[in-house]
Amino acid sequence: MATTQDTFTQYTTLGYHGALNTNFHWWADSPHAEGAAVAFGVAVQYGTADDQAVVVATGAAAADILGVTLRTQSVENNASDVPEYAEGKAMSVLKKGRMFVTVADGSTAGGQVYITPNTGVLVSTVGTNIALPNARFVRTVGAGETTEIELA
Repeated sequence: MATTQDTFTQYTTLGYHGALNTNFHWWADSPHAEGAAVAFGVAVQYGTADDQAVVVATGAAAADILGVTLRTQSVENNASDVPEYAEGKAMSVLKKGRMFVTVADGSTAGGQVYITPNTGVLVSTVGTNIALPNARFVRTVGAGETTEIELA
């Protein structure tokens, strides 16, 4: 007799870190990575030239922050097999819209999104972190889980 499958785990969860939620309107920019490679799903700020961006640094002002880097399949993995935008390459940076990110400290729906300086990692706690302007968590999740953010 055949066994009926009633548990399905083959499909992905909410989304991948840095992935765009295409169910909503979005707006992205395409600056080039300046000075070093830039990971997916991290906040970036204006670089030294008009068409460049760097990971958000300590002391960055809200007006300096461009947005959050989006995951793309159009870049090659680095030597350690990690996907990232190589130095000098054009990046997709979400300025408005929704995307998925993994947060080390969890999130609460409606909570402010913060940036860890010098890494660009997004978190939900203030501490010495910098607020990502006009950004809120859309979902409540535990530490290390994938959530969704909205940039307005």
